[in-house]
This record gives sequence, structure tokens and C-alpha cells, in this order.
Amino acid sequence: MTQYTEAWELRREALTSLLGPADPTVLTSARPIYLGGFADVMTFRHFVPGLTYVTGGLTGVSAVDQKRNAAGRGYELMICTPREERWAANLISKLARYTLDAALNPSETMDCPILPGSTLKALLFASPGKGPFAFGGEEHDLLLCIGITPGELKVCRTIGSAEVLEDLKAKNVFPWTDTGRG
Repeated sequence: MTQYTEAWELRREALTSLLGPADPTVLTSARPIYLGGFADVMTFRHFVPGLTYVTGGLTGVSAVDQKRNAAGRGYELMICTPREERWAANLISKLARYTLDAALNPSETMDCPILPGSTLKALLFASPGKGPFAFGGEEHDLLLCIGITPGELKVCRTIGSAEVLEDLKAKNVFPWTDTGRG
């Protein structure tokens, strides 16, 4: 564990090896997460078509005490969108604060209205199929946030998340969160 700015560069380099180069512009929180604010967010354009937003600041920073996932590792949140969507970066930036109080794990769900008027009403957490990534002598995970409909949420809670993930992959929806899908 190290200071925020040093960890930022190490984390960015590690994520670049998994997701391709990050945009030079970082979406920053007015108040950093280690001072009680929200997470900064990096944008990647080469992981999948569209944009991939990834939090920065949850892993490898001495002043951030994130609840570890079931694998015992820290993690950064990510969300993929088919086009530029600032709400997506804002969502994971704010959700990052929650991970200081409770761990999030693949296959779990969370009620979360994505946007007013959207049919997506919850998040399904999944592995993006990349990672873990390492820096500072530790391994860290990526946790993909996927927006799901009330019907998909019901299936997750009754049959299980694996069924929904397979369906999203079959429909070529995974790994994107698209507020326009029904």
C-alpha cells in the first residue's frame, strides 16, 4: 500500500496491460475518496467497442480501507457502455464509496435505478474475464457492473445469476450496460 498519486500510476499501468491505453483525461471527484468523497474514473476505449469506465483509488492506497471481496482481494469497479455515457462514470464513482462499508462480489445483484425512464433497474456484478491485475506487490480484481431489467433481477434471485449472464452473452449484451435496451 502506498500514497494515492504513486498508486494511481502503478494501477493505470497495470490496467493498461489488461484493457488497452486509458484516455489521458481522468474524470475526477471534487473530493477524493480517501478524504470522504468519491472515486476518480478512468476511461478505456480499446477493451470492447464503446467505452469502459474504471474506478481508480480503491486498490493499493493506504488511506482507503475497502472491504475485500470473497477472494480476499481489493477491486476496482468497471462499467461498459456502447457509447459515451457520463452517468456511467458517475454511477461507479459513487458506488465505490459503498465498497468501503460492504464487499461486492461476482454473481451478486443490487437494486439500482440506472436512469429515470430506463428499463434497467438493478446491477448484476460479474467478472469481466480479465484480471486479476497486480501492482504494489498485491493482486487486485475488476468487478464489472451490468445494468439489468426487473425480469432479469427476478431470475437472478430465483434461479441464479449464471442463467442471466449466459442469456446476456447469448444476446450479445454482455458486458455492456445500455439504458436503451428492454
